[in-house]
Amino acid sequence: MNQKFVLKRYMGLMIVPDKYSHETLLDSYMSEIAPNLGHHGPTLFSAYHKRATNENYAKASCVLLPGEHFIVAIYGHALEVSKSTSEERVAFLKENDLILAGVRGLVLCAQQFYLGFPEGWWVHSYDEKDVLWLNYGQPHVPYIYRNSFGRLEFLLGSWDREYDTHDYFLGFKQIKSPTP
Repeated sequence: MNQKFVLKRYMGLMIVPDKYSHETLLDSYMSEIAPNLGHHGPTLFSAYHKRATNENYAKASCVLLPGEHFIVAIYGHALEVSKSTSEERVAFLKENDLILAGVRGLVLCAQQFYLGFPEGWWVHSYDEKDVLWLNYGQPHVPYIYRNSFGRLEFLLGSWDREYDTHDYFLGFKQIKSPTP
């Protein structure tokens, strides 16, 4: 078992909404929050990367479905570890049977747990490298940063970098939905 990463915080139970659509989530969410970016409006976002679109992230290793339930947690480095790579993080998620929910999982977390993102933390949501959007040939991983004003910045960062102790990542554990 990989001991490089440890649980840092539980976010809670995420339920994929009944009206969720894999094909439209990113563009519809962007159009909802775009008019208020950087302003004190109804959105909690001060930044949203314009390349986080349905077209750029059309592929996904896991397509979330309406009604699915996930326990979401934030993971980070163990105390004695100072650096890690995207490959190591994805390996940890797979070893622990956690879903690679990618950009759509991150958006759903922002909608359902915006207060759960700790201030000053860079929280990434991984997917397989080959389904990520490429910018100049480099795959880009979505992440959220909570700034000192309490607002979220939804950004994209290079897969091919080393992460340090301020970089965290989400783990999604699928659970059975309760029967009605």
